[in-house]
Amino acid sequence: MADRILIGLRGDEMGVWVSLPGRNVGNAADRMIFSSQYDYLKIHAQGTYQIQRYAGTSNPYLYEGSVQFPKLDYYPLHMCSFCVGDDSRRIFFPNDSSLDSSLLPNCEYVITDNAIYFSIRGYNFRQDVFVRWVVFKNKLADL
Repeated sequence: MADRILIGLRGDEMGVWVSLPGRNVGNAADRMIFSSQYDYLKIHAQGTYQIQRYAGTSNPYLYEGSVQFPKLDYYPLHMCSFCVGDDSRRIFFPNDSSLDSSLLPNCEYVITDNAIYFSIRGYNFRQDVFVRWVVFKNKLADL
């Protein structure tokens, strides 16, 4: 039976490795299911961004904006969280799509291979909106 999982020292490198079925993790070269050398959950880009209010001093309010990051050849794994004003509570969607909500109503965003675009629209809402975003090196889909 092959040794398939190694956590610790492999050669002169510390890490975690899982080999393909039937292959020994100690001499499987690059044929791994998981390797600490791969780009799993390594951060490609990250930041905090204040989404600008573009329209509305009364109902409805519209916030739009975008952030750029170094171009990839695929759609990347990503995560965005939002907060209102100086409130430190983070909101992860799906949360609330009601236009009558007072907390980040109808928030939408889309990611490309080099940007994230944000749009928030709603009523009873006129505060500053901040987004924290992380783009990982993991590929979600081809372009």
